[in-house]
Amino acid sequence: MTARHDPPRRMSATNGEPIRQPHPFEVRCRSCGRPIVWFRTKNGKRMPVDAESCRPSDAEHALDLSRHRSHFATCRDADGWRRPSDTNARALERVRQRRNR
Repeated sequence: MTARHDPPRRMSATNGEPIRQPHPFEVRCRSCGRPIVWFRTKNGKRMPVDAESCRPSDAEHALDLSRHRSHFATCRDADGWRRPSDTNARALERVRQRRNR
């Protein structure tokens, strides 16, 4: 059995820096437009990760928080995508009901 290795990195002709290979499941953030990859946490929830912290060979189930950077930490619009906690959602519903009386 042979070990699987990432393909060799190509170098940019202009500045000699490596050209980043895109992840096969890379998409753009709908808020900031930066490339992200969706991973599943141990609890089965989906989490956006900055594509720059991913390798093309990373599998969806291989989230490594020591290497992968959550896109919630870097996106300028992250707060707009966070779900309200259950407690906050119930309190908000009570306020709405009071206003409609």
